[in-house]
Order: sequence, then structure tokens, then C-alpha cells
Amino acid sequence: MVFGDFKKRKLFKKADDCEDQGNYQEALALLNEIIEMDPHYFKALSLKGIVLKKLGKYEESIVCYDKALELDSSLPEVWYNKGNALIDLDRNDQALSCYNKALDLNPSFSRAWYNKGNALRKLGNFNEAIDCFDKAVELDDKFENALYNKAVILKVLKKYEEALGCYNRVLELNPENSSVWNNMGSIYGTLNKNKKALDCFNKVLELDPNETRSWYGKGAVFIQLGEHEKALNCLNKALEVDPDFEPARKLKEKLAQGEFS
Repeated sequence: MVFGDFKKRKLFKKADDCEDQGNYQEALALLNEIIEMDPHYFKALSLKGIVLKKLGKYEESIVCYDKALELDSSLPEVWYNKGNALIDLDRNDQALSCYNKALDLNPSFSRAWYNKGNALRKLGNFNEAIDCFDKAVELDDKFENALYNKAVILKVLKKYEEALGCYNRVLELNPENSSVWNNMGSIYGTLNKNKKALDCFNKVLELDPNETRSWYGKGAVFIQLGEHEKALNCLNKALEVDPDFEPARKLKEKLAQGEFS
């Protein structure tokens, strides 16, 4: 028995190292070996769930988490991980229940608040989602993704100034977040603050000259400014980078048809 326990611990350590290094198939083989020796080895079942999720095997992952939870339902991390597998399957109501269980066990679990917010966002419960993102940031003031996703919702709700405030907080943490600069450019364009919009899109293109959305955004701003030749150059650049980028193609067609004259 002692030797068997030692062997399981040794195999688990190796599997854990493999998972950390991204060697998921090797980790899975080791975990299966442990579970064959001991079907009630909680840590192996829990880690197998993580590995299967990373391999995109979400249903199998959930089965592992359920088996682990039958053995011990008191660990918030396992409920959280099960929720993550469910949200990847778009089973958002069930994911929400898991995140709530995790938070019942640990109300200070910032990542659970964050993913609860994501589940609520997918369910269309935007205000509740914002409350969850706020809670995540309250617990971790450097939680970049929570601030970002809150801003995305605020933009959808057309609360543009609040969204810009969130995006600026993200930029304090990560000044080179090109998605933030692009989204801010889009908001400034909507508000007809064209110089600010162009500044944002140009910042993105400094970071990544092949960012299609920002070439498109610049083109749209130049149309608002009546600078159609510049607009056409930007739209052509967007289509050069991605010939299948439909918004740029449609806007170029409208420009060619004189709809903005």
C-alpha cells in the first residue's frame, strides 16, 4: 500500500509537470494510469478534467469534474473549472450555477466573479455581468480582462464615456493592448471625435501594421471627414491584408457608388 501511494504521487507529480509544460497527451496517459490504479484519486480526476478541457474534450472534462466532486464538493476551484468547461460548450446557465457554487465556497474568488460575468454576458444579463466584473476588479485591481469585458458591455449599451473610462484603466495596465486602442477608436468615431479616433487607430497600426479593423476604422473616419481618397487607401489596405474582410469591401463599394458625396 505504501509503495502504491508513493508510485501514485510520483506519477501525479510527473503528470502535473507535463500539464504545466503543455504536454497534454503525456499528462493524460499518466493520469489514466493513476486512475486505473485508484479510481478515487481526487487530484488525478481533477487534473484530468483540466487536461481534457485544454485538449478541447469538454464533455469528457465535465465527467471527470463530476467524479471529483462526488468525492469532495468543498473545493471552489473544481466547481470553477467545471463552469469553464460548460461555458465553452455554451451551456451558460449550468456554468453560472457552477460559478455560484464556487463563490458560495469562496466569495473572494476573483476569477469566478469574472467568469460568472462572462456567463451572464452571454445570457444577455448585461447589468448583472457588469456587477460581477466590478467585483472581480474590487478583489484584483489589476484584472485587465474584467475591465476590458466591462467596457465591451458598456459600448454595447452605448454608455460610451463609461466604456472609454474602463478602456483607459486597461491601458494603464497594458499600454500596448491593441484591441483596446481599436475599440476606443471605434467609440471616438461614433462620437464624431475624429482626431481622437485616428490617433487610436494609428496607435494600433504602430503596434501591428496588419490590423485589418484599424485600417477599416481609419477609412470610415476619413469618410466622415470627407477625405475620400485617404479613405479608399485605408480600405484598400484592409482588403490587401484580408481580402475577405466584408465590412471593408462593402464600405468601399458604397464609396465607389458615391453614397458619401
